Amino acid sequence: MPNEDTDEDLETYGRYWIWREYFPPDTDKEVLEAAEELRKVNVAIRQDLADYYISEAMKTKTVQKAHKVDALKKVKSEGNPEEEKIRPPNLWNHPDIVEKEHKYRAHTHPHQIYIDKRIREVDARISSLSEKITSFVPLYWEELIDNTIWFFESFSSEEH
Repeated sequence: MPNEDTDEDLETYGRYWIWREYFPPDTDKEVLEAAEELRKVNVAIRQDLADYYISEAMKTKTVQKAHKVDALKKVKSEGNPEEEKIRPPNLWNHPDIVEKEHKYRAHTHPHQIYIDKRIREVDARISSLSEKITSFVPLYWEELIDNTIWFFESFSSEEH
C-alpha cells in the first residue's frame, strides 16, 4: 500500500504500517482510518493510551502466565506528582511531555482522565481492531504480547 505521508508528517508522527499477518485482509481501510484518527490526538494522550493498553495486556498475562509479568511489578505503579502537574488534563502540550522521551507509566487510566468524546471514540476503534487482531491469528498476538512483556522486563531489570 503506498505511503502518502509528507516529510512533515513523518517528522511529527513517525511512520506506521499494517502488519498484514495480524489483520483480516478486509480491515486495511479501518486500520488506516484509525491511524489517521489517532495521529490527531494530543501526544500526551497517545502516550497515556499506549501505556494503558500495555498495562491491561500485562494484567491479562498475569492471570494467564504469572511468571512472565515481573516487569509490571518492577515499574512504579504511581506517577510522579510533579510530572502529573504538566500532563493533561492539568496542562496541555508542555515541552517536557511533548518533546522529551516518554517513559512508561503503568498507572494511567485515560478513561478516568479524559472526558472528551473523541478520545472514547478513538479508544473504541482501537479496541475493535484489538478484537480483530486477537481473533484473526491468536498465536501472533500471543507472541507480540510475550515479546512486549519481555522487552519491559529487560528494560526494567537494566534500571534496577
